[in-house]
Amino acid sequence: MGTSVTEAAGLSRVTEADYAQRYYTDDGLVHDYLKRELADPGFVHLTPWCQRGNLLPAQHLRRKVDRHPVARHSKHQLCPPCVHERHEMRQGRPS
Repeated sequence: MGTSVTEAAGLSRVTEADYAQRYYTDDGLVHDYLKRELADPGFVHLTPWCQRGNLLPAQHLRRKVDRHPVARHSKHQLCPPCVHERHEMRQGRPS
C-alpha cells in the first residue's frame, strides 16, 4: 500500500492535543487546526483536521482564520467532519 499524505508529512502520531479550534470566516464554521501551523507565520494556508489525509486537502487562508481561540460555549457552529474526526480519535479508532 502507498503512504498517506498524513504519514508522509510526519503526522501519523498526531493527537487531539496537537489541534486548536479556530473560526473560519468563509464557511462560518469552527475547524480544528494544527497548533504548529497556527504558531508558524510561514504557513499561509492552514489545513483543517477534517481535510487531513486527503490527497488534495482544502486549505484555508490564514488571514481568514480568526486568530483568537474559540470559547467552549461559543455561538459558532462546529465543523461536523472535524467533530467526527475528534470523536474517532477519542475512541482510539483511526479515521
